[in-house]
Amino acid sequence: MALMQQFLAAVLLVAPAGLVNVVAAAVPDPSTTAIYYPDVIKSGAPPAIKVGTRLTYFGTNSTLAGKTVYLELDRDGTWVERGSHRTFNAATSGGVGYSVVRVGHLDKQVAALNVNNYLLNLADKTVNSPSSVGFVSEAGSALDYWIHPAILKNIKDEKIKTTTISRQPYVIGQRKYNAIRFTTMTTHCYMAEIYDLDTGIKLYHALSQAGGVEAKRFKDDDNLVKVTVGSTFSMTSTLMDVKDVDVPWKSEEPPAWVGQFNEIRYDGTISTINPGFAPLSSRVTSFLTPASRGEGWMRGVLSVTVDNGLPPVPNKVDYMTAHGTIGGLWIPPRALAGLKLNQVIDSNDLTKTQYIVGAINQNFVTISETGSTFRIDFTYNKQSGGLSGVTYQQKKSGWNDGDAIAADKAAMRSGGRRRVRQGFALTHLVGCTSAGCVKALRCRPPRARYPAVHCMS
Repeated sequence: MALMQQFLAAVLLVAPAGLVNVVAAAVPDPSTTAIYYPDVIKSGAPPAIKVGTRLTYFGTNSTLAGKTVYLELDRDGTWVERGSHRTFNAATSGGVGYSVVRVGHLDKQVAALNVNNYLLNLADKTVNSPSSVGFVSEAGSALDYWIHPAILKNIKDEKIKTTTISRQPYVIGQRKYNAIRFTTMTTHCYMAEIYDLDTGIKLYHALSQAGGVEAKRFKDDDNLVKVTVGSTFSMTSTLMDVKDVDVPWKSEEPPAWVGQFNEIRYDGTISTINPGFAPLSSRVTSFLTPASRGEGWMRGVLSVTVDNGLPPVPNKVDYMTAHGTIGGLWIPPRALAGLKLNQVIDSNDLTKTQYIVGAINQNFVTISETGSTFRIDFTYNKQSGGLSGVTYQQKKSGWNDGDAIAADKAAMRSGGRRRVRQGFALTHLVGCTSAGCVKALRCRPPRARYPAVHCMS
């Protein structure tokens, strides 16, 4: 699992241990808040949250393997060892990056979110292509990224077992917030969450977990058995930006086939090309299976298998797509017809990435996410609105244009179907739907850029 995915998992799985478990929310991905404050289930979303709202967080995480250290935050927000208050900065692995949360759907009951995690390269301040995951949670407290301010207003300052609740001013950059803080401390865990009382949006999250790792036994060169026990994990996440993005197709109804299909299959190739070496290519098969649907959204599982000669092991990812998603499963044909070449859908000054209309021809429209080291193209069929193909390109560190041209020629000489442009390695996942929707999607090979489409009967 990628570093930023570890951070996200930590955010979602740890609950305030001191509060009383009342009831779980009836949504695919219930928030911790809804379990302990069930009134958010019927509160609806905060006024500050809309379809298209984008939250950008800066996150850090670190892991100290083989050592258990119990941590807490000091007044300055620095991790220190409990008791001694010595600053803790002894990571053996970790990373920093941005987590971008986008609201793709919102109604009285549910909020549908896409979360893109961008790992930051500290040497040149660039981000890699994102890892993505999707969720559907309560509108009033979606995965704890926000809590309706009316709910926060009625929460008292008090200590409940291991959780302390207090109001305090909180400063990020030049802005001062009126905030509420939830701090939970147990023997092995410390967690702090801070929310803006005015908007309900989460401002800060910090987590430390120590110990509890299963012992690993191994033999050294002298055949003596040694034991490695424990580790120390810490992470922080700070709100950096809130923006309401006007997604051009967010008000359009989804195509009818979105509510009908049982499975979509995409076939393609992943190619890795290093300068001076023949390209390495493997077949990729991807299946998207719906698990639940609602008015304007779909939640499912994306299963990707790479055929690299080893026993296939599918990589499964939680997937969500909605009427306000950028790079989702569909864009309605009427909305596609209104897009203009090079139109900017959204840009983010922190990640230095943007979504633009990258290409338009007679049959297809491409929405491209671009960064300084990557490009992702989402290509849509104009007639059906369905996602026909996705192309990932990731620049390799240290490459220059000359290396890219040489690698490109090598790929063509070796008979590879994938091209490398400007030092990027490409992955194509191309396909159509099954289960009676083939006619609706007019399943046929796109021209030029993509291989033949594989339709399932």
